[in-house]
Amino acid sequence: MERPRFKVDSRVTEEQLRRGIRTGQRRWAAWVFAAVCLCAAAFALYKIFTLDSFDDMYIWIVCLLVGGFAAYPAFTAGRRQENQICSEVFGSGDKELRQSIRFYEDRIVFSDGGGRNETITYPNVQKVPELDDLVTIVAGNRARVFMNRADMPDGVLDFLCGKMKQQSSA
Repeated sequence: MERPRFKVDSRVTEEQLRRGIRTGQRRWAAWVFAAVCLCAAAFALYKIFTLDSFDDMYIWIVCLLVGGFAAYPAFTAGRRQENQICSEVFGSGDKELRQSIRFYEDRIVFSDGGGRNETITYPNVQKVPELDDLVTIVAGNRARVFMNRADMPDGVLDFLCGKMKQQSSA
């Protein structure tokens, strides 16, 4: 049986989890989409005020409504995802997220305390954002693993960064 190189049992509070989720979000894509929708809505509003005829105004009113309704979900998508994940994790009355993370030579295996293990291979790790008290592993465009710095043994971060460099050069 293969032994893990490092084992981390981490406890993360709700505030730390929310900050960790935000580090894994691709917010720029939502903001670009929202900006395009708002520009379309602003152009439609401009056209409504400058038109002489009521015949063409209905088209621009529809453009204004569609642009406004399309922009709203783009602005709130990150917050909704954050609330959804936190309600799933903390819905059972827990005050903190407990994760057991094991680092092997070719993969990361973690569980959220529910007994179900998930695996991430090192090529699937996209980034490892570091905050003052939290390290997040982002894979599949989503923050997946949250490690409280106080719970991490020495060398884990160096090992993880080395594996990522090794995968990127391969």
